[in-house]
Amino acid sequence: MMPETFGLKARRANAGDADFLTDLRNTLASGFLSQMRATRQKTLLLLAGSRTYIIERKGQRLGSFALYNQHNNKAEFGRFMVVPEEQRNGLGAWALDKAFELAQAQRVNRLTLTVREDNAVASNLYTKQGFFPVRRGPGYTVMERVL
Repeated sequence: MMPETFGLKARRANAGDADFLTDLRNTLASGFLSQMRATRQKTLLLLAGSRTYIIERKGQRLGSFALYNQHNNKAEFGRFMVVPEEQRNGLGAWALDKAFELAQAQRVNRLTLTVREDNAVASNLYTKQGFFPVRRGPGYTVMERVL
């Protein structure tokens, strides 16, 4: 089932989003490479060092993603999170399309990401959105997409 995309938007995250991001990261911890619990302090540091976006519909926060470590025309995509009740309904594909648009506006033409090897749902989504594996490590795959 596809979400109702009318009303979806991505806006820059701010310090007022730190608790939401921290709580969501801790809820979804099993899907991330690091199992360490997030803290508000660490979340604020990550916000300061990235372009983090909040995905919203009608003012309700549904998830987030970030573009960071930008060098020349390449950046990393990550910290991609969707609240559990909105997962597997097309919101992830919408968020990736929005991330591509925002990256291109920042003159980025290549995105990389890292995904857990055992996270088939995320890997399938990334593959459907044009990412391909470029390197494997113990328990993870680095993927890339040319924009």
